[in-house]
Amino acid sequence: MMEYAGDPKLPEQKWAETARYYERAITEYGWPQYQPMLEFVNRLSSTKCSEVLFPSTSMLTLVISMIAIEPWLRPQVKITYIGKDGFHLEWCREPGVRVIKEQVDAIDDQTLIARILAWLDVPQFYATSPLRRPQG
Repeated sequence: MMEYAGDPKLPEQKWAETARYYERAITEYGWPQYQPMLEFVNRLSSTKCSEVLFPSTSMLTLVISMIAIEPWLRPQVKITYIGKDGFHLEWCREPGVRVIKEQVDAIDDQTLIARILAWLDVPQFYATSPLRRPQG
């Protein structure tokens, strides 16, 4: 169920939609394996950097890019929960240019989040702002 990459929604709407996708998978379909992805989406969506990141989903895989239109032309990170073995990450550049694959135990590590932001070329203002968005 890959979402249309040209979806014109604002990043805040996309993060909320992505969280609802994982919540439904857990509650309505009884798929608890989505819980770590929901937790990561909720954490990242509460940060300042989420204002410039666009998530999309393809079953257990979360795809994050800095643009909504044709994200395959820009850097993106694909994160898939693989159970007790942790998470599989694919670091993608433009088509045909570099895909690095790795496996990590956890994705809530601040160092990993900093790597994701750097890979996606997130502007320094968002990457260095406090993790939490101001409330209100």
